[in-house]
Amino acid sequence: MAPVSSLPSEILALRERLRGRVALLAHQYVLPELARLADAVGDSLELARLAAERPEGEVLLMGVRFMAESAALLAGENKRVYAPVPTAGCALAEAVRADALARALEESAQRGREVVPVAYANTDVAVKAVVGRHGGAVATSANAVAVVRAYLDRGKGVLFLPDENLGRVVAWTLGLREEEVRLWGEAPVEDRRIRLFLWPGACPVHAALDAVDLRHRKESEPHARFLVHPECPLPAVREADAWGSTRRIQEYVESLPPGTRVYVGTEERMVRRLAEDHPELDVRLLLPRESAVCPYFAALTPERVAEALQAIAEGRGEAYEVRIHPELASDARRAVERMV
Repeated sequence: MAPVSSLPSEILALRERLRGRVALLAHQYVLPELARLADAVGDSLELARLAAERPEGEVLLMGVRFMAESAALLAGENKRVYAPVPTAGCALAEAVRADALARALEESAQRGREVVPVAYANTDVAVKAVVGRHGGAVATSANAVAVVRAYLDRGKGVLFLPDENLGRVVAWTLGLREEEVRLWGEAPVEDRRIRLFLWPGACPVHAALDAVDLRHRKESEPHARFLVHPECPLPAVREADAWGSTRRIQEYVESLPPGTRVYVGTEERMVRRLAEDHPELDVRLLLPRESAVCPYFAALTPERVAEALQAIAEGRGEAYEVRIHPELASDARRAVERMV
């Protein structure tokens, strides 16, 4: 168990000093002891909503930059949103640039077909702004199927970005045929048979899960349960007993009867916290251990959180504040609001 008391006394004192003034929110992938320090733990959309709803005027979001940007978008100008490591990125967010996306959409329109962009939440605010300007929406792993379905039902072609794996899970769930799904640039955009285009990006943590290895483990442990995140490759998702967002994963684990062995295919810190919080279960990591730790979240150490809290307490929080340029804010907020 990694209780809050295992944290340095400095961070505990700062936390109490700022309670009521600064809301402390944590993503599911932070260290277990930091998650227990927070006022709330959730996925990126939950944290953005909480940032807007909490009564405190300031928010320290323990997550990577795109999460803090989303929180700042929904919280508005009357709240200050901070991140312990404001430069902490995300492999998926880095897989697509706003200028490349804008150029792709403009070239598609010039060739006679306007496709609607649907951006996974794991994108930066500049990409979300492009999506908003082109009538698209943001989606999370929890609602990506519903968001894409809504556009397809209206006869729109969709460009899903930047997670190819999640896009293929969405296509499979919606029952799209193979010829209806293509990687962006792999086939002419004018081909109306193609309903869903996928941007070629992936999360290296989840992409490491191998479907053959999963099948062999299921055969050797027939009484165990296997649960994966939809950023994993589609063949692995199809082998699993269940799949879903981080919130869905948590709820699934919490629903299991005592004594159940469950393998969880997502980031190591979340799996570790689930195991610590549920000693009545046998919770195990499904992803290869050597690739199961997100390097961006690894930067969110207790020391960095303490430094941010100290700066905020002393009125030096500007270095940690995540600000959204006004020219991007309205378009990006429109894309997020179309989802929520």
